[in-house]
Amino acid sequence: MAASAVIAPQLVMGAVTFGPVDAPDGWTSFELLLDIVGLTGADAVAELSVDGGASWSQIIAASRLQPSPDTWRLAANWPDGMPAGQVRVTIANDVPFSSLGGSLKVY
Repeated sequence: MAASAVIAPQLVMGAVTFGPVDAPDGWTSFELLLDIVGLTGADAVAELSVDGGASWSQIIAASRLQPSPDTWRLAANWPDGMPAGQVRVTIANDVPFSSLGGSLKVY
């Protein structure tokens, strides 16, 4: 009961959305993991859509997240299962940075 998407290397400027990933019924965790260069901090919003992407509900919001030296990770867990749908994560940063790739996982 897991879903994931590989994130290709890219230059990230402003706000960028990763996903969506199809989430199975009963999922309890998600993780966005990026290998990065030049990121000093970012804001992130994770959202869930249960109607095929027509509307999105915020499930996590975090401000001024700091990376470890070369990895940026955002993860969350819920004790009760979440409904089937799609999950996406948008991060925003004022300074462009490079992502060497990563993944968005829902399980």
